Amino acid sequence: MSRAVPLAFVAVLLLAACAEKHKAPVAAPLVERTLIATDPPVNAKCRVKGVHGWRDAAPAPLTIPTLRLGLPIVVTCEAPGHLPTTEILYQRPLPRMIDALLAGTKLSPMVDLVPAPGAGPDSRVPARMLVRLRRIAFEAPAPREAFYDRLKTERVARWQGLLAGAELECRVEPISQFGISAVSLPTLCAQAYRAIADQRDADLRALEIDRRRATIR
Repeated sequence: MSRAVPLAFVAVLLLAACAEKHKAPVAAPLVERTLIATDPPVNAKCRVKGVHGWRDAAPAPLTIPTLRLGLPIVVTCEAPGHLPTTEILYQRPLPRMIDALLAGTKLSPMVDLVPAPGAGPDSRVPARMLVRLRRIAFEAPAPREAFYDRLKTERVARWQGLLAGAELECRVEPISQFGISAVSLPTLCAQAYRAIADQRDADLRALEIDRRRATIR
C-alpha cells in the first residue's frame, strides 16, 4: 500500500531545486598575470621559462600566468635587426624592499613594482615588464654609442629609483622581520644598499657586453 507524500515535503524539495538553479556561480580563482611588453613593439616575439614551466615564442605584448610558470622567470625577446634580449622577472620585493634584499632577493629593474591586475598589495606578481630590445648593427660608431648610452641612462635611473625606495624604508621603517633596531639599522641598511649596487653593476656589465657585440656595417 502506497503512502502519500506530505505536501510540505514536496514544497521543500521544489524550493531547494529552485535555489540550486538560481545559485550564483562560484568565481574562478584569480590567475595573477604579468604583461610582457617590448620596445620596439613591432615583430617582436618572446619566450619565457620559469621554475615550473615555459611558453614557446609568442608575439609581444603578451601576458603570462606568472605563478603557474614559477618565479623567477627568464624572458627572452627577439626581433629582426636586434640581439636576443633577456630580462629576468623576479618577485616583488616583499614585505619591504630592505627585508627582501637582506634575504637575498634579486630585483628586476625593468619591472613595474605595482601588483598584478586584480591582485592585493601582498601579491608577489609584478604587473608589467618592459624588454627594451638591443640593436645588432649600426652604420657608424657614434649611433651605436648614443643608442647604448640611452639604454644605460634608463637602467641607471631605474636602479636609482630602487635605491631611493630602500632609503625611504630605512628612514621610516625602524623594525622589520629581521629585528632591525635603532642601533643595527644603519649597518643593515648599508648592506641592502650594497646589494642593490652589486645587482646594478652586474646588470650594466651585461649591457656593456651587448654594446660590444653590436657591429658597425
